[in-house]
Amino acid sequence: MFVGNDSGRRTWRRRFGVASVVLFGPSNHAIWGPWQTECEIVVAPDGLKEVTVSRVIAALERLRMFEEAHA
Repeated sequence: MFVGNDSGRRTWRRRFGVASVVLFGPSNHAIWGPWQTECEIVVAPDGLKEVTVSRVIAALERLRMFEEAHA
């Protein structure tokens, strides 16, 4: 599993089918968001400094529940 901002590392992980929690600041997640892999997107239009740990943990939990349901 990968947690991080929308970056080249996220793209690399996508190619290997790694589930991801991707953090987006002001960039457009509808255009630049992950595809072809299970993911959760956390959006913070005012910048990544606004992303709380609790939001990331909630996204990880949703992703984990999805993976368990489809295992």
